[in-house]
Amino acid sequence: MMIINMTRTASLLLAFGFFFITACSTSIHTLEDAEEDFETENYQQALRAVNGLLNEDPGNDQAGILKGRILLKLAEQQDQPDNRINYYLEMKEALDRIETDDSAILESRDELITSAWQIEFNQGNQLLNQPAGIDGENGSARAIDHFENAMIFEPDHQELYHQKATAHYWNGDHHLAIETLRISQEIFDPISAEKREMLAYLLLEEGQIKDSIELYESLLMTNPDNEQIKHGLVNAYILDEQHQRSIELLKELVESQPDNLVYSEALATELFFHIQSTITEIEEEGANDQELIETLDELMEDLDLAEENYNRVREDHPDPGEISYITAAFYKNTAGRLLSLADQKSDDLATMLQEKAHGLLNTSIPIWNTLAENNPENTEIWRSIYQIYQQLDMPEEAEEAQRNANL
Repeated sequence: MMIINMTRTASLLLAFGFFFITACSTSIHTLEDAEEDFETENYQQALRAVNGLLNEDPGNDQAGILKGRILLKLAEQQDQPDNRINYYLEMKEALDRIETDDSAILESRDELITSAWQIEFNQGNQLLNQPAGIDGENGSARAIDHFENAMIFEPDHQELYHQKATAHYWNGDHHLAIETLRISQEIFDPISAEKREMLAYLLLEEGQIKDSIELYESLLMTNPDNEQIKHGLVNAYILDEQHQRSIELLKELVESQPDNLVYSEALATELFFHIQSTITEIEEEGANDQELIETLDELMEDLDLAEENYNRVREDHPDPGEISYITAAFYKNTAGRLLSLADQKSDDLATMLQEKAHGLLNTSIPIWNTLAENNPENTEIWRSIYQIYQQLDMPEEAEEAQRNANL
């Protein structure tokens, strides 16, 4: 009985040993086996084989190159770019382990890195440039994933950061777009003027007005004739209520582009705000008559320039009614501020202020009347006309306007 048990035990050991040897023998692969699996597109089997070779010999550079090729193919099979990242990380790790003086091996390694980078960068650009789909999806979110994949292989490529920032912008992530450009600025200091202009614009969009102005002003110093930078800086000045600075830049833009109605309207409007704020300062701080006269002469020059630009816009504006209302309101409001100032001054100066104010009101009447003819039911227009006639001491006209306004 003892002999039988010992025999059975030995038989089991022999059987297990035979199975183990057989299993081991079938797991041994050569580089040629892995290449064959790769060529027949059996990529998972090829990856297992090449990993076995690298476990046995981590310095096998040929196997390292093949592993990179396999992982690139596996990554390309993934439709969603964010599903590729693990393949790319493993691929980059395998290629980074290659240390050799063999120029052919090094060339193959570099070609794989460049291929992976180009695939992701180009696909990201295609998504970024394609029109929005039926569901409104413009591909910017997936483009970001492609650009992040590309960064695994070439993290120091300037254009990559620019495109990624653009993708974040189109995806509505302005904060991430700014962060991407700031990282680029740290790496590639100084970054290109185009990228700095983009950063200045995004800072303005995010309400970081002071930072935007600082960057725009720096750009303008080195690019004094760049009208796009001037355009952005004007917007920043306007939002920061730096009317005098915006006026100077707008004068340059109007001079270089006299047919640009946007610049002409912006200049007229900024002149109006400048006039209003100057009158407010005079009222609050006080000024002697001589200083006030000198200031008013300058303001009247600004007023003439504003009127010139408003009239230019009114001739060609796509919505003449809108710009006519703005122009008429400009005259009325400025006249009102001058009349308010006149109440605080001596007789001679008060008379001068009243004359200038009445001149503006009279200039505005034809514009108001045209607006009333085109909008007879608009009581606000008639209310303004009534107030103007009252200020001009024209009771009959004021009474008629009062009836139309139902006051």
